[in-house]
Amino acid sequence: MGVFLMLIHKSLVIQIYEYIKNIVRTLKNKRITEYQIDFDELTGEPLHGSTAEFSHIRSVSLFPSLASHLDNGLVVNKSTHRIITANNINDENELLDLCDLNDWDTSWYHEYNNYVQQIGC
Repeated sequence: MGVFLMLIHKSLVIQIYEYIKNIVRTLKNKRITEYQIDFDELTGEPLHGSTAEFSHIRSVSLFPSLASHLDNGLVVNKSTHRIITANNINDENELLDLCDLNDWDTSWYHEYNNYVQQIGC
């Protein structure tokens, strides 16, 4: 019986992550449309639309309940996202430190803190 329950649990976890993955795919275009984004939200460089990415502020692996939230991410160029990923950024405080280090925009931070307070995180 224990093995059976483990298999069911594993199957449910896989289904949940597939569901999240499908939602996350739509976030970049939704955010670009909703906020009329033409520039990388951190560097201010022109946005390379086809290769730009939705970068979660609080990572999906640590905060799966926020994975589908449009305001839990920023649209950035692929090169910006690579830097974020290479530095293992998992939350808003780590991202703020990286922004300070790279002289990127930090205006998102205050807005994001208001957002997470509103939703009770």
